[in-house]
Amino acid sequence: MEFADYVAKVVPNNDVILTPHKETAFALNALTGKKILFMRRTHASPFVNFDQRAADGAIILYGNNSALRSELLKKYNIKYLYMDSYGAQATAQCDAMWQNFSDPIYQEYSYSCMRVLPQYEKYLNENGVTTQRVYARLDIAFNEAPKAELTIIKPTPADLNLTFLNIGQYQNQTYFALYYINN
Repeated sequence: MEFADYVAKVVPNNDVILTPHKETAFALNALTGKKILFMRRTHASPFVNFDQRAADGAIILYGNNSALRSELLKKYNIKYLYMDSYGAQATAQCDAMWQNFSDPIYQEYSYSCMRVLPQYEKYLNENGVTTQRVYARLDIAFNEAPKAELTIIKPTPADLNLTFLNIGQYQNQTYFALYYINN
């Protein structure tokens, strides 16, 4: 809990944290109470447009439009990037399996990628984000969840100017890192 306590103490209440994986985002929000740009669809507020926020997060992380990136960071008041081992593993898995997602047998594994509704695909592509379509469950935790056509987002190196703040460790292993976004 030490790292969650650190985040709760260091991040001002009105600042927003960005993380590339929705699963870790909702856990970070639950442990710290801090604002997150987007999180797991089934844990997100029904009063915000989850897909728009996820698409905007993808442009901040993976897009090539620097002006829009700066505008979005300001719009949402995003000041911090949170990374953890689970998010890094999911991002690496998405990247490693990217070529397989065109095969329907692998589409359920696209949960490791950021995913949005297809209506955001053009917006993403116009801003340098690589995407493809899959047909998969909206809620990965429920086997009976309805499937839908989704647009998945390929992770690429983020073009962010970051200042490292702190890491969280357990048994001498680094599991979490918090960065300040200088863009």
